[in-house]
Amino acid sequence: MNYSQPPFWFYGAHRLLHTKWLYRFHVLHHRSIAPTVWSNDSIGLVDTALSQGFYALIVFIVVASFINTWIQARMTGAPVTFLTLLSMKLRRVPISLIVQSRITAVKAGIPLTTDQLEAHYLAGGDVNQVVRALIAAEKANLNLGFNQAAAIDLATHQSGKSVFEAVMTSVNPKVIDCPNPASGRGRKIPHRVPACGVPSPYSPIGHPGLRVERCLAR
Repeated sequence: MNYSQPPFWFYGAHRLLHTKWLYRFHVLHHRSIAPTVWSNDSIGLVDTALSQGFYALIVFIVVASFINTWIQARMTGAPVTFLTLLSMKLRRVPISLIVQSRITAVKAGIPLTTDQLEAHYLAGGDVNQVVRALIAAEKANLNLGFNQAAAIDLATHQSGKSVFEAVMTSVNPKVIDCPNPASGRGRKIPHRVPACGVPSPYSPIGHPGLRVERCLAR
């Protein structure tokens, strides 16, 4: 018996080879009279296909489970190998998330690798938010690299914020009026006076376009 494959497969294949339709392909094995261990391999092509088909079935299942993702990545200019897909599967990394995020980044002109995205996911980061932040920063001409975006994402993970929101705050800064308490609760502020050239200490990117407002004291 071949112990390298499940017993049910070996038994089922051998029973099929002993039917009247397939025995003519298997008879070569029973005609072998060599008293050596190699007589076990005295089989033909059909015999081999049925007996060893278990391994072909495993390969087919693996390829079939990745083929759609592999083709999509290949057609969009962000190819990934079957070995990489299998490695992510074994590490329980969501293949679709990593591949789709990389496709999005590559199509936006940001050359990311699956290793970078996978490492950030395994560290507990939000891969999708990092890619969105990188694309937004690229469109706004912000100097934001993957390592910096990943660090911001991990730092803000428990705060309810995201790195994408940090980038959008740098692109579209929020202006806050600070009225003078001495002016009275009901007093209206006539206008806002920006403090030009003063970077916000709360800017996660440190973009010079993000400014704070001086308190309107009179």
